[in-house]
Amino acid sequence: MNALDSKSSLGQLNGGSNPPLSVDTFGCYAMFQPAIYAHRGASAQVKENTIAAFQRAIELGADGIELDVRCTIDRVLVIHHDAEIQGRAIDQLTWAELQAIQSRSPDGVIDAEIPTLDQVVRCCANQILLDVEIKESGYEAEVLQTLQPLALETFVITSFRLEVLDRIKQLNPKTTIGFLIDAETIDLLSDASLLNEKLNAIDIDFLAPNWQILNHPIVAQLSPQIFWVWTVNEAIVMQQLMEEAKTRFRNRQIAAIITDNPERFKVL
Repeated sequence: MNALDSKSSLGQLNGGSNPPLSVDTFGCYAMFQPAIYAHRGASAQVKENTIAAFQRAIELGADGIELDVRCTIDRVLVIHHDAEIQGRAIDQLTWAELQAIQSRSPDGVIDAEIPTLDQVVRCCANQILLDVEIKESGYEAEVLQTLQPLALETFVITSFRLEVLDRIKQLNPKTTIGFLIDAETIDLLSDASLLNEKLNAIDIDFLAPNWQILNHPIVAQLSPQIFWVWTVNEAIVMQQLMEEAKTRFRNRQIAAIITDNPERFKVL
């Protein structure tokens, strides 16, 4: 699929304060202007992966929010990056146990509440785009069910796990999916051919590499050459990526940039 062929209007964002914004399913504006996604919300200003962080990202004018989804043992989808909280595995806790743990933090300070994916959908619907990272396999159907109130063009699903992305495409082939890549992924590859076969078989829509490996020779061999780059906080790197997006450097497309500081880079 060509990222520039599928346009959709999100209408009025941020409570109607902004003009209508047309973004294709890969998050990229017309004229190759990449979308800016707030990493775990406005995480440089507010505790990450919280409703407050997501609301702040909306206020700052970010185009989208990147967030992490895990599942409790009683099948509640929660937003949390790490697999454990206070030394206990989230997938072995009930939702009630998770709430109880976070309310009695070791330092006596009550943390910002861990939200559910359902709460995020209700907070962000018609406000901002979502990049939903699924951390483990086994709850893909519940994620799609929870995202059902949203138009397909307003969210993507990403994962480091190919089996997760394969399952998402099986459940709904129209869902836009991206494969996350870090240095460990590259270290496990002797060449790109086998991974490319898997990416093509699953029908991956874009790749999401860490910015530090974007120019790695193996990444250059992968397909498609459509990139959502994370986590970019250095101004010089952001500027280089923005310039590349405008010139279609190396025939690859920088469709979205994920950052802890969306307010710094919306003006570039």
